[in-house]
Amino acid sequence: MKSSSDNIAGLEKAAYELTTHSAGGLKKVDRLIQIARYYRWSQMAIRLRRVVGRKLVKNQKIGQISVAKGSLRTGQDYGSLARIIVPHHLNHVSHRNNKVEQGELVLLNQKHQIGWTYDWSASEPSHLWRFQLHYHEFLLQLVANEATLKNPVDKNWSTAWSVIRHWVDHHPPEKVLKAIDAWHPYCISRRIAAWAWMLSISQPPNNDLELILKSLMQQAHYLQSNLELDVRANHLFENYTALAIAGCLVDCELSTQWLDTAEQGYKEELAAQILEHGEHFELAPMYHCQILGNVLKVGYLSRNVRPTLSQLCFKYARKMLDFLAGIVHPDGEIPLFSDSCFHEAPSVLQLNEIAKLCNVDRQPTPIGTYELGPYWLHRSANSTDAEFVVFDRGASTADEIPGHAHSDLLNLELSINGQRWIVDSGNFFYEGGSMRQYCRASIAHNVLTVDGKNQCDVYSKFRMGHRGRIVNRAVGTSEPFDWARAAHDGY
Repeated sequence: MKSSSDNIAGLEKAAYELTTHSAGGLKKVDRLIQIARYYRWSQMAIRLRRVVGRKLVKNQKIGQISVAKGSLRTGQDYGSLARIIVPHHLNHVSHRNNKVEQGELVLLNQKHQIGWTYDWSASEPSHLWRFQLHYHEFLLQLVANEATLKNPVDKNWSTAWSVIRHWVDHHPPEKVLKAIDAWHPYCISRRIAAWAWMLSISQPPNNDLELILKSLMQQAHYLQSNLELDVRANHLFENYTALAIAGCLVDCELSTQWLDTAEQGYKEELAAQILEHGEHFELAPMYHCQILGNVLKVGYLSRNVRPTLSQLCFKYARKMLDFLAGIVHPDGEIPLFSDSCFHEAPSVLQLNEIAKLCNVDRQPTPIGTYELGPYWLHRSANSTDAEFVVFDRGASTADEIPGHAHSDLLNLELSINGQRWIVDSGNFFYEGGSMRQYCRASIAHNVLTVDGKNQCDVYSKFRMGHRGRIVNRAVGTSEPFDWARAAHDGY
């Protein structure tokens, strides 16, 4: 008898062969047709320009970025928000067992020794691992135990500030190549937020504070001119979020520009990315939490600095909170549809805490059988021991943003007596290879698979070609049962 690990390995291999080695001539042509069919022309043009530009300037430095002196805004209670955000990083599984002072880091479940003081180039680990390194979010886990104190003095704070100072010293824009991960727009966006939460709780020595603020302002200034308009979706939203955070946190001559860009970006992207029932258009619950977290945080930070932005955020946050409340399992966490997993985005508990701080109320969790966005749901009670079914009868993702889509049409999850019985595999890894292909393949999900084929043509790490469509949806009641049905044309 094969072990469960043997079975998973076999499924991984099958999925890998299916999605990697089946791309013959006709398949490649079809994929090009699907790209032309679904992607925006502006996306492709910007992407082409960026790819060509990176090759042309690969060995060019970013160059001088001049910013006037700035200071942290006074009279703003940002610490209350930061003291909710930072302690939750204690639950960040990917960062457990880090030995920051020894230069041994566990990111994305991979341990690497990068030395002390750090070798920021870290050429050995994966590309995404290096991204995580430059987010600096592992430092939030380091200081999380002391984050709730009014005047933290733990030595971990000194270590964290020394790591940031080391990064600043080794990444001045005039000495950094444009192709380096450290100054990638997404890394800048995540790092600005991480620094902001730390600065809202504690401050480094005066000389370090001045240097760190200067670097933060340079990064925000560079980010404003290098938004991820080709990738769009959650990446672009993260860019606007970072500009909003920088504009709220720092008082300088560029703050108004950053807030203007962020507010206009939020207006456009919230209208485009948040659908009728409050769901995020990538249809991955984890990314719904990521975007909702950003909306709530920016709404809180901008209350006094940019009230119109704050009001916009809270308007959308209510819809998004209501949607989230409808789809969580009795254990209080999300379904693992598409590229979802636990402990990478803000948890439902953390989001509810921030919403309470913001005085943003949500509707009570619905009881009974109901439809909500792409989902048909049944919840027997509003308790931790309830029965719960979530049946996904929606599209795989937004057509022009397939990066986090899986071949999982008509997926479902089930909890009985508050315990998950039918679960989805979610996402384990973003790097290419058999495990990534397995997670995205139909055989990894609670769906019908015919002859081992995928319903949707998932390939590479973040690509999708031909995709099935949902047809013939219906709901009804046949006493004593409520029921729902749907079909798809993926085969």
